[in-house]
Amino acid sequence: MFKKFVGKLIDKITSPAKVVGIRSWNLDGIYEIDLNLPHLNMEEWNTVQRLKCKVGVLDYRDYTPASWDVETKFCTIYIDAKHNGIGSNYIKLLRVGDKVSLAPARSSKVPTEAGKVLCITDASGLGHSLALSNLTNQTSNPLDAITFIEYDNNLPEDFALNHPTFKFIKGDYKDKVKLLKQWCQSKDLSIYRHIYLTGNVEMVKVLKNFLKQELHTTAKINAARFWR
Repeated sequence: MFKKFVGKLIDKITSPAKVVGIRSWNLDGIYEIDLNLPHLNMEEWNTVQRLKCKVGVLDYRDYTPASWDVETKFCTIYIDAKHNGIGSNYIKLLRVGDKVSLAPARSSKVPTEAGKVLCITDASGLGHSLALSNLTNQTSNPLDAITFIEYDNNLPEDFALNHPTFKFIKGDYKDKVKLLKQWCQSKDLSIYRHIYLTGNVEMVKVLKNFLKQELHTTAKINAARFWR
């Protein structure tokens, strides 16, 4: 009953968007989807936005616009559709010209104090890191990003060229947290004033505790959890 009640509330604030482009990093992994959102006021997007996308009768998934154009009302979202699920299956079936229903969700603030920024995420949070990069001043808040992706994802050449500070760790899904921990241990994290953790709920929880309790990180840690 509660899910139905919440679903009806969200339905009332959804607005239509049109799929204008789809690119896949491989057959069923990370998707870049271009959307036209004529009803959303992008001029006010000064924080990292999250949009609720209706993927079923009473099912919604949060996605983050990684980049957007205020004049054309176009934005691009990155979605990890590697695993079976309502959201992933919905994304895999999308075609150019399809309509999707979106509603505003939570947003995340950008750094207000000068200092280097580090984003640590899995594939589900890649769009969040890209949005943060687009919103921060790269002079006062230079940003680095490390993203775990499964080993069979093929990184497009133009992505590496356009985002040289974004690095990737490839591996088996079951080793995700271990590999990200090892990466953190191999780096001098004291150079960062802000650390953003995004992605799977349990991964974010474990890494946050690891950074604070074992590595004694002094950076301000911001956590955004996307799915369980």
